[in-house]
Amino acid sequence: MDRSILSLILLTNIFFWTFSFGQGNFEFSYLTPDTEDGGLTFFFDLKDIDNDGDLDVISSATSGPSITWNENLNGFGEFSTMRIVDNTLEGAYSLEGVNFDNDGDVDIVASLNDSTFPLHSEVIWYENLNGNGQFSQ
Repeated sequence: MDRSILSLILLTNIFFWTFSFGQGNFEFSYLTPDTEDGGLTFFFDLKDIDNDGDLDVISSATSGPSITWNENLNGFGEFSTMRIVDNTLEGAYSLEGVNFDNDGDVDIVASLNDSTFPLHSEVIWYENLNGNGQFSQ
């Protein structure tokens, strides 16, 4: 495989996973997170959350399960159902997968920006407890 691209139609729950096999040969698949209450995906990142060598999808949504991840099951864009990291936030905005605590696995750092007055903003760290995608706040 040459390169893969994940794109999102902003404020929807539709991801397009595009594989390039080189020389103009592409394969497309879809990942549609199964949000229960209609929350819309706002931001995503690709990181190896479970340390299996392929890129998984972490995403933030405007409501409902606000921080989630989907495991890349085979390295070619077949994804698991949504795994909830946090379902209590309203207004989850951006996130990034990063080894925040320098323990060798990918944690998640997310920002919250809700519409209350006065404006409430915070940064939240979700620690990957076992390197396999079990998180703690």
